[in-house]
Amino acid sequence: MEAALVGALLGAVNRAEIVCHCAKLGASRPNNEAMLRPLPTRVVPVDAVLSYEASMLRPLTLPGGLSLGERSCLALAKREGVPALMAKRLWPGIAAAASRST
Repeated sequence: MEAALVGALLGAVNRAEIVCHCAKLGASRPNNEAMLRPLPTRVVPVDAVLSYEASMLRPLTLPGGLSLGERSCLALAKREGVPALMAKRLWPGIAAAASRST
């Protein structure tokens, strides 16, 4: 996992999801910041184009129940031409289909 993180892109929406999950478990903002700061990733903001791309994936990803954050991850990976990594069982098939969509 560590090797996959070096130089990886992390969408701002996905970073927010990580923080939300940790906050739900009781982590404070300083604890979240201390945990995320050393990660060797680049946080990518959501712009208008990326928001449209993620939204247009909704019909394709509906059967898999993907969230907006997951669709944002797919849209970012597609835009940057890099693989999307996630721990869901359905992810590889959906990611492949999304990378072919327009």
